[in-house]
Amino acid sequence: MKNNIGFLFKWLVNTLALIICAKIVPGVDVADMKTAVFASLVIGLLNVFVKPLLIVITIPLTVLTFGFFILAINTVLFYGTSVLVGGFTVSGFTAAFFGAFLFSIASMLLNFLVGPGGVGFGVRGNAGRGSYGVRDESKVIEAEVVEKDDKQKLRG
Repeated sequence: MKNNIGFLFKWLVNTLALIICAKIVPGVDVADMKTAVFASLVIGLLNVFVKPLLIVITIPLTVLTFGFFILAINTVLFYGTSVLVGGFTVSGFTAAFFGAFLFSIASMLLNFLVGPGGVGFGVRGNAGRGSYGVRDESKVIEAEVVEKDDKQKLRG
């Protein structure tokens, strides 16, 4: 069950990253929310099944370019998604390149911020017995209500 929730969560995050990408990069357009959801699923599937094969096939070129050829692979997969999904359009190589680059950055940042290893928000129970709903105690942001009289004590 946890794996299904993790998959759905990453899918949602990638959909949000694709919408951000379509808003920022000229030449990348998403017709509607349904298209964004489907396109992010296709991007995810291509990244899982096709990208590793392309990386293995292009190892010499990737090594020769110090890994920068991975950007070309991401560009091809991003553009390929626009070919496969109606309503998701990428107008050319430049739009595909910047779209894939921004999609990767946005997806990474969103996963970092709200993902399982990201920042956790929790509420401490009575007597500091732990946080509710947070897996990693070291990433809990604690907040405390301080009255005006107590501010002087904290400063001094």
